Amino acid sequence: MIYFDSYALRETQIALHCDNCSGQNKNRYMLHYLAWRVIHGLHKDIALNFLIVDHTKFAPDWGFGLLKKRYRNTRVSPLADLEGVVRSNSTSGVNILFYYNIFVPP
Repeated sequence: MIYFDSYALRETQIALHCDNCSGQNKNRYMLHYLAWRVIHGLHKDIALNFLIVDHTKFAPDWGFGLLKKRYRNTRVSPLADLEGVVRSNSTSGVNILFYYNIFVPP
């Protein structure tokens, strides 16, 4: 993990929070690498935490999935087009458009 080489502050203990994806986090290479870091003294203790089962059934993920599906099939150029995608996305009103005033100094 290049992250540890670039951003670490010489921590001796770390806690990693991972998805339950076996292809990315729960494979033998990841576990071997973390064990290697402990064996070579780069870390004293590594805790590898996983999300609870069925965490992907989170309601906002469903709403975002609907929006993403519509966005992929719609031509969007200016920001107003994106607003139209959000408004027309869900007849049940699951996706709500929020406006934020952002001031960026020149």
